[in-house]
Amino acid sequence: MACDATGEFLGSLGSWSFVKELLVKILVDHKVGFEAFQQHQEDLLSVAFGPSLGCVLGHYSLRLAVLIFSHPAERWQQLQEEELPWHWASTVEVLQSGWPIFGLLGLIAYKLSRDGAGKGVVCDQPIESFRIRYEEVMLYGKEVPFSTDVENTADELLQRLQSNRTMGRMNRACLLGAGLPLMGYGASISCSARREPGLKQLLEKLLEDYEEVFLRPAAAVIPGVQHSSSVENLANLVSSGMWAAESLHLLQRISEAFNTSLSHESRRDDQVLVSVDPFEDQFHGYGLPAFTSHLWADSERFKVHEGLSCPDVMVARDSLPSVPFLGAIVYVDHEAGIGPGRDAGRLAEVLAKYRVVYLGVLAPQAATRCLSRWGTPPQQSRRVCAKVFDQEATWPAPSTLTVLHIPYASSSFAARSHSPLDLLKAGAGHAKKHFLAYMAYACVDHRDLLFDLLVQRAAAGTDLDAPVALSRCAGFRSQHRRQRRNHTRGVALSFLDEAVELLRPYRFALVFENKLVPGYVTEKIVNAFLAGCIPIYWGSRAVLEIFNPESFIYANDIQAEGRSNQ
Repeated sequence: MACDATGEFLGSLGSWSFVKELLVKILVDHKVGFEAFQQHQEDLLSVAFGPSLGCVLGHYSLRLAVLIFSHPAERWQQLQEEELPWHWASTVEVLQSGWPIFGLLGLIAYKLSRDGAGKGVVCDQPIESFRIRYEEVMLYGKEVPFSTDVENTADELLQRLQSNRTMGRMNRACLLGAGLPLMGYGASISCSARREPGLKQLLEKLLEDYEEVFLRPAAAVIPGVQHSSSVENLANLVSSGMWAAESLHLLQRISEAFNTSLSHESRRDDQVLVSVDPFEDQFHGYGLPAFTSHLWADSERFKVHEGLSCPDVMVARDSLPSVPFLGAIVYVDHEAGIGPGRDAGRLAEVLAKYRVVYLGVLAPQAATRCLSRWGTPPQQSRRVCAKVFDQEATWPAPSTLTVLHIPYASSSFAARSHSPLDLLKAGAGHAKKHFLAYMAYACVDHRDLLFDLLVQRAAAGTDLDAPVALSRCAGFRSQHRRQRRNHTRGVALSFLDEAVELLRPYRFALVFENKLVPGYVTEKIVNAFLAGCIPIYWGSRAVLEIFNPESFIYANDIQAEGRSNQ
């Protein structure tokens, strides 16, 4: 029976579906998930320890989530009293249910590892190597890559288990470590298994073997003794520290193969699923869900569903998919070319691995060179080199890459409260109180030197007040900083909105790009326009085709004519 059909009263929580989404959020975005849990804590506790009217996995998941927030001593006592997952359902059934039970257990195991659980355990070299391989996967949500050595090891394990249903005597940590190749292989094919019935059947058999030979014995009270002659205990399962944390985390990753949240009732067969990597908001992907929804708002063919790990199309900015999948990537670039990002490795490997539609600069594969380095070696080490276009990549773009010129100046609106139509309303005001503001976090020679020059000119008997630096960079000599970033927190919805508010009192804004690359036009000039400033801009000539050349000062032309001192 579906949990929402049980008729249980959940108070302000509304439905079991809401509870499930909240618990999944704890795994995907710890901070937001914890805040949501605390917001509904009273009702969550009431439901968790209240009578169950049929949704036993929902109640069980809630009790596990409560353990995450419990005092260590209370947590340990409750772990010894709590049931194991397979008391309620098999491993496959738990994963099919969508309840993040194994992910929550993995988080509990990680908390125990920070308290010292499992430390000092030494297993043989192959087992240790797999623990090291999957440690960052668990800690940072990194991709679980498919590799032939893991596949071969998993295949050898499965063949061995056909004739011998035990791994012999070994402690719990090493037993879970020995099973890591099975979990790593399963996680790496989970997206593919959603589309290939044969792979899904293989995965179900793998999970049955893993539960019988690895999970259940690891929960036994007496290490090394077959579970049929001993008592299983949840505290034992999670007390192996990182060994348990990694194993349970990978087990949760495999749930993507059984994700039935988008059934045929809610999705037509010809619809294309579009999603945003759930790890994006840990990087610079703020606003991507809104951007994604806007792109496909008028299309019945595409269905946008936030937070899926195995969609047909993944929209990404800094984060590649956490699991290999068979779809395409729409890469919304905010830099001057496809950066390595998380898990990407070299660009050639990324493009060979995925079909990529690139929204960004005109030449995403272009090579750049350092324009200049000014100052002493210590000063140089603290600054960012201004890079300029050098040449196109020596290797041709693969057929899987499609390039569309959509600069960050445009896509930045995904992370703003403003609309592009607001650019028509924001006129440059000549009655501004202050002269000029400079806002940059990455300190690059060419714009810091110009800021110094402007400060000197303003101080040389003119009626202009001194230019002001509003962020980390304040020139080489001037140090004119009146207001730091973050003073407008609570007023602005994002750091881009904050930048607009800080620039409002100034007539001019110095908005030089970090790089000079074809089509590289970022949020800086947009910030100035929205604040009603006159931008002084240095960067790609593509800006002249995007904005009215009469509405800003294009410093590249002044530089070319030798008028930089005027």
